[in-house]
Amino acid sequence: MPSPNSLNLSAKFSPYIQKDEDATGRCLKPTTKSYKSDAFLASREGRLIRVLCEFEEPKVRLQRNYIRSTVLFFGSARAMTPEQYARTLCGLEAQRAELLAQQQHFTDPAEQRQAAAQADTVAGEIENLRKTEWMCVWVQKAEILAREIALFAQREAALVSETFQSMPDYFNVNLAEVYPEEAPLEPPRHAAPGGSPTTRSPPPEMVLRHKINDLVVTTGGGPGFMEAANKGAASVAGTKTIGMGISLPFEKGLNPFVSDDLAFEFHYFFSRKFWMMYSCRGIIVAPGGFGTMDELFELLTLKQTKKIPNLPVVLFGKQFWQTVVNWQALSDYGVISQREIDQMCFTDEVDEAIAFIRRFYRDVVDRQKAKAAAA
Repeated sequence: MPSPNSLNLSAKFSPYIQKDEDATGRCLKPTTKSYKSDAFLASREGRLIRVLCEFEEPKVRLQRNYIRSTVLFFGSARAMTPEQYARTLCGLEAQRAELLAQQQHFTDPAEQRQAAAQADTVAGEIENLRKTEWMCVWVQKAEILAREIALFAQREAALVSETFQSMPDYFNVNLAEVYPEEAPLEPPRHAAPGGSPTTRSPPPEMVLRHKINDLVVTTGGGPGFMEAANKGAASVAGTKTIGMGISLPFEKGLNPFVSDDLAFEFHYFFSRKFWMMYSCRGIIVAPGGFGTMDELFELLTLKQTKKIPNLPVVLFGKQFWQTVVNWQALSDYGVISQREIDQMCFTDEVDEAIAFIRRFYRDVVDRQKAKAAAA
C-alpha cells in the first residue's frame, strides 16, 4: 500500500498514479546529469563547453556591475614596494645565512654539499631580486597613476560618456530596461567604425543619473604593478576595479584590492585576452617581461588593424620602454609607421599620462561636434 506521503508526491508532480517505489525513488537506477558532470566538463571532450563558459559568464558579471569601459594596466608581477622588497631581501639573506651555518655544522660531506647547493640557489634568488630594486619607485608611481585614472573617470564622467556617441559600446547597458520609466534609448545602429554592429549608448545625462562604470582600472589581478594599480583605484570611494587572472600553479588567487564580484580567473589565455580587450578604452603599460610584452603587442596589433577602436596608449617608464624596444628602428625599417609611434605617450610622469588621456577624449568629442556641425 503506498504511503500517504508518496501519494501526495504523485498527486503533486506526476500526471499519473505511480507505484510506491517510483514515487519515492527507492530501488531506481542513479543517473548522471550531463550539465552537472564534473568528469565530463573537465575532460578533453568538454573543452568547448569550458571555452563557452569563459566567454559567457564574464559577460554576465560585467553587465551586472554596469562595466561599460575599462583602462588596462599591465606590468611585471615581480615588482615590489620598497617595504615588500626590504622584507623579501631580509628573509632571503637570513635563509642563506642559516644554510651556510648548517654547512659548517654538518660533518657528513653529502649534507655539507646539499647545504652549499641550497645556499647557492638562495644566493641566485638574491641576485635576481636585487635586479628588480629599481622598480620599487615605479610601483609607488603606478599606484598613484591608477588612483588618478579612477578620479579622472569620476570627474570627467560626462566627457567620457559623450565619446560613446561615436565609439562602439559593445555592452550597451540598457537602462531603459532597468529603469522603464526613463525615455527609451536611441535605436540600434548597423555598424561601428572598425567593428561589429552595435547599439547606441545611453545618453550622457542618463549615464550620470545611474551608475554606469567607465574607465574601470583593470589588471591581470596578480602582484607587482597589477596589485599597485588595483590598490590605487580601490582607494577612490565608489570606484570598482577588475582583476582578470589566469590559472597558474604558483599563484593562489588575485590580489586583495580587486572589487568583489569582479575577480575573474580564466583557464585559457585567449578568452582572458578577449575580455581584457573587449571594452578597453585606454592602456597603461608599466615595465614588464614576456607577459606584458605579449599583451601590449597584441593590443597594438588590434589597434593597428582597427579590430578595436582607437585608444590612448601610455608607456609608463620612458627609459625602460625606449631601451628594451627599439621603436624608431621599427619605423626606420618600414615595418611600422612613424605615426604609430607618435600616437603613443612615453612618460615618467603621472600628470603627463593623465593629460594625454584627457586630451585624447576631448579630441574625440571635438571631432564629433565638428562632424555634426558639417552635417
